[in-house]
Amino acid sequence: MTENPYKSPGDSSGNPELTYKCISFPESFGNLYSLKELCISGNFTALPESFGSLSSLEYFSISGGNIKTLPDSFGNLGALKTFSISSSELESLPDSFGNLGALKTLSINGSKLKSLPDSFGNLHSLEELIIDDRHHPSDIKVLPDKKLSLELSTKTGCFSKLKKLEITAALESIPDWIGKLQSLKEFEINSETIITIPETICRLPAIVALSLDCDKLTTLPENIGELKSLKRLSIKAKNLETLPNSVDNLKMLKVLEIEDSPVSSIPESIGNLESLTNLYLYHLNITTLPDSIGNLSKLQELSICCSALESLPDTITRLPSLKILSVTGGRMNKLPENIGNITSLERIQIPYTNITSLPDSIGNLKNLEFLGIYNNIYDEWWDPYFPRHIYQYQCRKENKEKINPFSQLPDTISKLLSLKYIKLSNTEITNLPDFLGKLPAIEKIDIVGCDIKTIPQSIQNLVDSEALTLIRTENEQRAWFRYERKPRRRG
Repeated sequence: MTENPYKSPGDSSGNPELTYKCISFPESFGNLYSLKELCISGNFTALPESFGSLSSLEYFSISGGNIKTLPDSFGNLGALKTFSISSSELESLPDSFGNLGALKTLSINGSKLKSLPDSFGNLHSLEELIIDDRHHPSDIKVLPDKKLSLELSTKTGCFSKLKKLEITAALESIPDWIGKLQSLKEFEINSETIITIPETICRLPAIVALSLDCDKLTTLPENIGELKSLKRLSIKAKNLETLPNSVDNLKMLKVLEIEDSPVSSIPESIGNLESLTNLYLYHLNITTLPDSIGNLSKLQELSICCSALESLPDTITRLPSLKILSVTGGRMNKLPENIGNITSLERIQIPYTNITSLPDSIGNLKNLEFLGIYNNIYDEWWDPYFPRHIYQYQCRKENKEKINPFSQLPDTISKLLSLKYIKLSNTEITNLPDFLGKLPAIEKIDIVGCDIKTIPQSIQNLVDSEALTLIRTENEQRAWFRYERKPRRRG
């Protein structure tokens, strides 16, 4: 055995953690009766039969290596709570695996497992199961049904303590026994082959987070509204055209995300989601939102990136809790005239739209800290105001050189006493109003790509005193975030 020079000093509790790069372990390794944590990676081929004598082992991870199976004595690890397999050649688990009575977390990530032992269903303490076949997509088989599935016994649905289930695999279907997991709180499925979701999934009384990333999914269960505890629903499905009517029964739902779907309309009943705080709609075929959106009294963030979007309903101005409004792309050419009624707004972000001007009522937004009307001509992934979906939109060839038609700031911007950052990059703006330099909270102005010849003296004075950062070039923008420069606050 050769010791890895990159040995971990231990965990937060002070327990020594040994990481070795080796060819094989000696039989005497099983004499380490006090060993609690073990992480092995590198060029190793087998574990000794004495491995099962590590009676104190609580955490064990395998990364890489050429181990194809585990010793039969593995099931003797009575104290093992966490077992993680990552990018390994492991092809099978011993029948004794089901004897791991203390096992709470099992992560199988990129192994070559072709089946799980019949005893797998005996893991009655299991709380977290993660299966990810992305490293070996042609080899691993996940979940029962004897085709694209790990061979689980009928006892699998009896995991009474299972709280978290994540599966990334090319499944044929999700088995009906999923509805028997009465303690399940989080379920995430990522599959390119799933077409339907079983109705039994709606029998999960404890579930709070459901994520469905399935390209071929065509429908959701009609009774999805029976998930009374659900707080987060994330759907990514390229063939899903409609949402079931029962969605409006999800009274506890706080976060709803629908992405990459041909959905052409959001049902009017969405206004009944009385607990909703975050709504994300990305790459759908919608042209507007239903008027009932104005009933979402707890909504704090509304983020839309849909190329067919033409307008927002006036009813969004009735959202008393909205803090973030983000609209990327689409055909929209104006904001609602009464946008200033949403005095809770802290951030407005409208890149790649056809908006040429802002309504005068924007001056009523006393809490607004960020205003972004821009098209990006440079990578800006380090900017905290730059969400992932905007970066993806920008990377499309047809958008890279597109100029934003926005051309003039209204005088009422001078009333935005909380405004810290205004971003106007790659727009038709040709001059900056003098009042921007008189805003008491202003810290940063971004005009990269704008044809602005003269900077008002009020703004230049702040730049000279280092109280404000004026970004005029791509290099200046990158330097700002790379070095985390902070302007001095004025007294």
